[in-house]
Amino acid sequence: MRKQPVRSQDFAQYVPYHLTRSSHRLGWQGFRAEIVRGHSAGEISLPPLDHHLLNLIVSVPTLHEHRWDGARREELAQEGAAALVPAGHESYWRWNYAEPGTPCDFHLHLDPAFVRRVAVANLDQLPPTVEFHGDLCFYNPHLRTLCHALLAEVEEDGANGTLYAESLTTAIVAIQLRIQQPWRSASAPAATRSPGIALGPVCEYIDANLAGDLHLAVLAEMVGLGPDRFGEVFRSALGVSPYRYVLQRRIDRARGLLSSTTLAITRIAIDLGFADHAHFSATFRRVTGLTPSRFRREARR
Repeated sequence: MRKQPVRSQDFAQYVPYHLTRSSHRLGWQGFRAEIVRGHSAGEISLPPLDHHLLNLIVSVPTLHEHRWDGARREELAQEGAAALVPAGHESYWRWNYAEPGTPCDFHLHLDPAFVRRVAVANLDQLPPTVEFHGDLCFYNPHLRTLCHALLAEVEEDGANGTLYAESLTTAIVAIQLRIQQPWRSASAPAATRSPGIALGPVCEYIDANLAGDLHLAVLAEMVGLGPDRFGEVFRSALGVSPYRYVLQRRIDRARGLLSSTTLAITRIAIDLGFADHAHFSATFRRVTGLTPSRFRREARR
């Protein structure tokens, strides 16, 4: 009898450790991120998953034994090593730690529909089904950097908004697609493959919704592009990523409100889509070199 695939939201029931943090309350669609810290050596037999699972070793080199599809492999996985379990495959894992320390792993669950949307934007030759192949121990510095950034976003309870998390995850999937299917990867610059894209309505929509949790997929759909291709077209046209553009527009709006109104800084922070006063102040200072309070004082001299 075929086993029922495990959903990402039920994954924690099948592993012999507790998840330290999870993105399940952040409203992210198509992907789910989890952090595991301080877990002991152990083993697990995983039923088939209804999604792809990417695991990154964040700290403490780990001795791994993996088995799936009749293959067996043992590895000493250093920090930054990743493993990919494709949807629909049973797998066995056994792990122990090669050095003392506090182990930390990062899980990223990827909905196949989300992966396909990224593939549409990245592959010139789109296969009938977009599938990942299992990969037991591989290193990619760009993938590692992006996973660390997404891990930090989970730890900060999604402080930078859904658009930022979607952008990171889209880039992670795009890298994995290019690793596994390089012959299909789109090679021409996105701007030349998508001539005449009018970004004016997108920019107007962003300006009208700075207080909201903007989604990359929604912005991309406005001009009929996939999220990853939209990001490339946007960057080519405006010189910055969609996330950086949104952040800059929020800071520009904050400058205006700080200099021309008496609104409380906490109110400005919430009205412009920041998580709280502290997040707004830290971001404003990083961009402008001044705290909001000091900027307001100097603007009124």
